[in-house]
Amino acid sequence: MSREILAPTHERTNTSRPRLSVPNQKSASTEQIYQNPLHPYTESLLSAIPEAEPLQEKERDRMTYEGMTYSDSELDELEFVEIAPEHFVLCLPSEVADYKRKYTKLRTRSYSKQLVAI
Repeated sequence: MSREILAPTHERTNTSRPRLSVPNQKSASTEQIYQNPLHPYTESLLSAIPEAEPLQEKERDRMTYEGMTYSDSELDELEFVEIAPEHFVLCLPSEVADYKRKYTKLRTRSYSKQLVAI
């Protein structure tokens, strides 16, 4: 699996690379990272990107990441799991089902937005 680093940027158009990795969290296509941020760390990173429209910027919700705490034995169990095709998340085996449900929910919401736009 190839790796690239998610570089904090204030402009989404600056991320022209085909794949991104959020260090120690996930790896996916750039589109997958932006459209379906599964890991809370990724969500908080993306919520920090300012909106160009001042009124939207003022009203938008920002997420914070409190960190995830794993016991020493759990750290040994962490692995990159393919939640969707070419969309990997670092998690425990017990967390896989939750990430898959979240992915399905995000994809459904994204698809609904596309239908409304048509």
